[in-house]
Amino acid sequence: MTTLNEWFEKGIPAKEFVASMKVHKENLQSIQEGFTISAKDRVFFDELKTKELRAIVITEEWCGDAMMNIPILLNISEAANIETRMILRDQNLELMDQYLTNGTARSIPIFIFIDKNGEEKAVWGPRAPKVQEYVMEVEV
Repeated sequence: MTTLNEWFEKGIPAKEFVASMKVHKENLQSIQEGFTISAKDRVFFDELKTKELRAIVITEEWCGDAMMNIPILLNISEAANIETRMILRDQNLELMDQYLTNGTARSIPIFIFIDKNGEEKAVWGPRAPKVQEYVMEVEV
């Protein structure tokens, strides 16, 4: 089985991924430019730098949820010095299937935070919990 360190190494550097986007690129960049981190939050992200985290993002450029959330992650990653790599979901189902939403859905984006040893420290996605609750209610 492929380790998270190996997935990270296989990933596309975030800036390269954004530069190559054909769908949602302008929207993603607009959100990224419009998002600011408060001075209070900067203190938290400065402390987070000591953890030496890295992020693996399971995504696809056509995904609207990814377009909304990735630019925020990229700003946070910059503030906290978190190197971020993108893994395309549809070409990497082995990884995606380890992070299914509700045990069945290949929903994206998924943010996997790992330490320098490749140990998973946190996972987020595909949406904020309140938004996911709403989506689940509407889909029923």
